Amino acid sequence: MGIELKIGQVARRAGVRVDTVRFYEREGLLPKAARTVSGYRMFDPSTVERVIFIKETQALGVTLAELADFLKSVDRGEANVKNTCARLEGVIARVDERLLEMRRMRRKLVKALGGLESGKKWPMIVRAYKLAGCG
Repeated sequence: MGIELKIGQVARRAGVRVDTVRFYEREGLLPKAARTVSGYRMFDPSTVERVIFIKETQALGVTLAELADFLKSVDRGEANVKNTCARLEGVIARVDERLLEMRRMRRKLVKALGGLESGKKWPMIVRAYKLAGCG
């Protein structure tokens, strides 16, 4: 058996909290850790890279469910270029939809700002004033 890392060591090296490592293990993003007789989790050193990969991939818009599905296919030896590309195309489509939503929200905010500046009684502004107790 090679060198194994305790959960705190994995967390420190990956730049996350211990709770994050526990959560990833519970959600199936990490293989179940071996346990010592006293109950400490012991992880393979490769777990650090996996945790970093999860955080970086999440930052790109990949959901934890998508990551879990992908990592399970990696662990089973089923991941390949074709199905990985298909997964990424799905993520890109979802990001594109989110960008459209953000553009719609931006237009509404610009309209609201224009309404505020002109004193116009736009419905969103009226509700904001009511919530703020101004009108």
